[in-house]
Amino acid sequence: MHVFLSYSSSDRTVAEELAYSLREEGCAVFFDRASLEPGEGYDARIREAIADCDLMIFLLSSDSVSPGSYALSELALAQERWSNPSGRILPVVASKVAIERLPPYLRAVTVLEPSGELVPEVAAVVSRMVRRRRRLKQAWVVGALLVVAVGSASGYRYRDHWFAASAVAVEPVRIIGMLANDGWMLSFDIADREPVREIFYRFADEPALHSTGFQQTRDRRTGLPQPRYTVTVPLFNGKRQIEVAYTGADDERRGPYALELDATAMAVAEAKDELEETSWLGFRLYDDRMFAYFTQLVSNKNALREIRYSLDDETLGQRIHFTPDWSGPGAPRFAEDDQTAVVIPTASKYVSVQLVFADGTESEVRKIPVVDKTD
Repeated sequence: MHVFLSYSSSDRTVAEELAYSLREEGCAVFFDRASLEPGEGYDARIREAIADCDLMIFLLSSDSVSPGSYALSELALAQERWSNPSGRILPVVASKVAIERLPPYLRAVTVLEPSGELVPEVAAVVSRMVRRRRRLKQAWVVGALLVVAVGSASGYRYRDHWFAASAVAVEPVRIIGMLANDGWMLSFDIADREPVREIFYRFADEPALHSTGFQQTRDRRTGLPQPRYTVTVPLFNGKRQIEVAYTGADDERRGPYALELDATAMAVAEAKDELEETSWLGFRLYDDRMFAYFTQLVSNKNALREIRYSLDDETLGQRIHFTPDWSGPGAPRFAEDDQTAVVIPTASKYVSVQLVFADGTESEVRKIPVVDKTD
């Protein structure tokens, strides 16, 4: 992911630390002077960098939102590119600023107000956005595989999931849910040998089925536009009943099939997949104190019941405090009393961590070496 950091000069130190942290997460970060070649035109390069970035992080402070600030000029360029800031602009409170001073464009999205250390919390949120964006792309690949796979009886393996090519002994319709910036993204897995012409769905409180719509590409077998295999619906918690139907090559409707969407189960499945690929803890030596950051885990708190840990043994007698949050789409917001970091003795060798997921299942115990990554 290409990230553009927008900030005032008074916040340069924290911006520099954030840039280093995001690069450790694999992001390409544009950081004004550090990203400019000697003699390069400043305004032109800034405009080019904003045009090329996937995400702008805007550090909020009194200086950055003051009239005439260069940060507001950068924000104006971003607004020219994205009329809707959702998923594109991440405002982060670097220092207290009255909400009424924020431009309307920034007030249109959730403002991240770190409850602890700004750098690791922002890095955790961005890391989660990167993985979600990757999953969105994977979901489109899955949809394409499903279209191709219906011509084969053996099926296709994608990552760790089998997508059967035959409807024999397979549920006709399955839904895979993942969190997106605007709510839940639902992917429809339809096991049918014949081409699927159109997909329909409705929740129990909706009067009628409605179409998922169509992609720009065409099905080579029918010459018709391919149906969309994914839709995004508003965020919900708990369970919801949904019906799914589709039309086949003969234009006859199959279904509707009744399914139940369980937000907890979907969140747990996504978190397990995500946490297999990430480092659970980060460490930093600051003012002769070693901090262990649980930010990455707490950012998945809606899927967790407990975070257990202990130092230099596997007793797991300590707990990280957090409160689930289903108040809006995207990553859950950090509450003021969420415990995103703890101070540990500088001589600590490792931290043992085990997760209890919201469905009661437990992770393996990980022994994570204490390594200061400040440099």
